[in-house]
Amino acid sequence: MSTGYFSGFVFKDNSPIEGNLYLYLESDGSLIDSTISEANGYYYLETTSSGLHFIVCFDDTINSSDQPLIRGKLTPTFL
Repeated sequence: MSTGYFSGFVFKDNSPIEGNLYLYLESDGSLIDSTISEANGYYYLETTSSGLHFIVCFDDTINSSDQPLIRGKLTPTFL
């Protein structure tokens, strides 16, 4: 079974953020992986499914009551 991945940077108001990221399989909503982005906003998530996924990011800054950042209909990169 090969492993696919998603990677990139998380920005809010044009600034990188540290946040909790969750990777879900779109077909059934199951949680596949999670991570915390680095101070520069970089994240890396893995999956073994080739189907569509979505990523949810919650801003970890103190007193943040903003809605989560969501990206959907994503397909992983496989090496």
